[in-house]
Amino acid sequence: MWIFASGFVFGCLPRLADFHTVASLMPNRRRFSRLALLFALFASLLSGMFFPHSQMVAAKPRPLQATNVVISEFRFRGDGGANDEFVELYNPTATSIDISGWLIRGSNNAASVSTRATIPASTILLPGQYYLVTHTGYSGPTTANLTYGIGITDDGGVALTLSNGTTIIDQAGLSAGSAYKEGTFLTSLTTSVDRGYERKLGGSSDSCLDDGDNSTDFQLISASTPQNSSTPTRLCGGNADLRITQIVDDATPLVGAQVIFTITIFNDGTGDARSVEVKSLLPSGLSYVSHSTLTGTYNSSTGIWDVGTLTNGASVTLSITADVMTGSTKTNMAEVWSSYDGDPDSTPANSSTISEDDNDSITITPQTLLITNTPNNTN
Repeated sequence: MWIFASGFVFGCLPRLADFHTVASLMPNRRRFSRLALLFALFASLLSGMFFPHSQMVAAKPRPLQATNVVISEFRFRGDGGANDEFVELYNPTATSIDISGWLIRGSNNAASVSTRATIPASTILLPGQYYLVTHTGYSGPTTANLTYGIGITDDGGVALTLSNGTTIIDQAGLSAGSAYKEGTFLTSLTTSVDRGYERKLGGSSDSCLDDGDNSTDFQLISASTPQNSSTPTRLCGGNADLRITQIVDDATPLVGAQVIFTITIFNDGTGDARSVEVKSLLPSGLSYVSHSTLTGTYNSSTGIWDVGTLTNGASVTLSITADVMTGSTKTNMAEVWSSYDGDPDSTPANSSTISEDDNDSITITPQTLLITNTPNNTN
């Protein structure tokens, strides 16, 4: 660059011979030194203008979304001792994945590996579903889906592989010598404490990140929080959030008249709610006449409205028409009775109206029509 820059400068400025001529005419040679200095500074300035220096700035990489089943939480030692261990799997994808025949493989710190467990046939992980594999010495409260009898050393590693034992789906390690690890290995846990490594994001946001580096993918948590296939599914923090409202067309009907209860269920969450059932069984003193809904089926004998799947942001309505048979006050209850997907602020079928929005009740007070006969002639 200097040769080109200096060539460019000399093509635009007087030649050096011209400067010598000028210097010979100067009475004081110091003036020539100053002029040479100015020339050098000017050349440097032009060089910087036409050949600027660039500085590379590394952008922070974005976390990557996991695209297959992952090891979402694990520990090789717990508060119950060296065999109080588990490996939790999670499906963070939007499709069901058949993991039949897949293997849980373990390694020690010298890269010696073997199979700990084989996942049974017909095992399919639904989107957002967990699967728990534990040592027989596991002491936690969550029931295992599968167990194994040979432990993994504190400074070893674990891998989820296909049935061939060599195609690795996911892996994590706690030492440089472990055959199974990704990127920088994690610190081994050598004391019997209730803790473990959880894949980020973690918690209610689920284990959905996979940068291919154990040190950035996992975080140490206390206490361990293993989940199994019975845990309500949640796809990377996408929660169903069911809410029910109920209205009646006449809160003070006459005995013998009809009333219409209108029940609406909303999904305010970010994920779909599947296998949703709502219970609304008419109380004593009301006699079922008919019902109307565009979604699912209603059984008047059990009060169960089988809604099916309610997508996030959607709402559906059920109307029940009943005859008012007696004059006593009556309360009709509507509540989410079951849902495959968890609700963050409500529990199905607990008949609770406190701090929960998955139920609503409405009360009617029937009126009795009094007919009096007043004679026109009292004589």
